[in-house]
Amino acid sequence: MAAVLANVEFPHVALSIATRSYMPGAATAVTLKLPAMLFLVAPALAEHQVGGCKAVTYGTGAPVALLLSIPVLFCSGRALAF
Repeated sequence: MAAVLANVEFPHVALSIATRSYMPGAATAVTLKLPAMLFLVAPALAEHQVGGCKAVTYGTGAPVALLLSIPVLFCSGRALAF
């Protein structure tokens, strides 16, 4: 959930604001992904299913791990290309 929320905020919304132009996927991210993830996160926090150090660790660790994997995946794709 944290990775999807980070994906809404940073590449889509932040780049749209920074470049003052529409980034592909920004409307979908804001209208579909953001409400869906908030719909899932809010009850989980309210019912104490997630919280504390574990939530912070996974909430920051998952997006960072995914971000760091992007260059590795691009290199792997180039290596596998014919």
